[in-house]
Amino acid sequence: TTGEKQQSHFFSLVLAPPAKNTHKKLLLLLLSPNQTKPNQAKMSTRAVASAVFPLPIDVVWAALREFDFPRTLISPVKSVTILDGKGNDSVGAVREVEWTTGEKQQHRLIELSDQHYRTAWELIFAEPPAEHSGKITTVSLNRITETNETLVEWSSDFSADVSGDVIQFEGKAYLQNLIEVRTNLVQRNQQ
Repeated sequence: TTGEKQQSHFFSLVLAPPAKNTHKKLLLLLLSPNQTKPNQAKMSTRAVASAVFPLPIDVVWAALREFDFPRTLISPVKSVTILDGKGNDSVGAVREVEWTTGEKQQHRLIELSDQHYRTAWELIFAEPPAEHSGKITTVSLNRITETNETLVEWSSDFSADVSGDVIQFEGKAYLQNLIEVRTNLVQRNQQ
């Protein structure tokens, strides 16, 4: 009926009343789950941090392409376990990350590109539960040709139900991770 909403998992279907002189045509609008009116959709949000590493891209990539890299490079991480018996460079592998706080997350590796120096994973489980319904994280590297250094970017794209506070927290955490990873890699390469 006119004006009623039919809920689905991803979209709401709104049957709007016909405009004047349209010969009673119905207007169909697709709305996201959080949207109540057309043109008021929440946009997916992104947290981003970047840092320059004073190391060649191949040195940085050798460390970050391994799916269990947080285990040795980020101190708040207590352990990283590859759960499904796949290698830590196999797309589809699932890792469980446990933090020193007791929090646990599982991630599935969805991209590993030696050509583009990029890796990506999706969050598939979190305990305690995540404050959003979806998150894909990407770490990408770019060569700085002038100095033979590496620009590293850590970003996540979140589902539209994420809060601004989570985006800010994640962005700050990514920057702290990058600073710590950089420090650890520089120390390793000075030995």
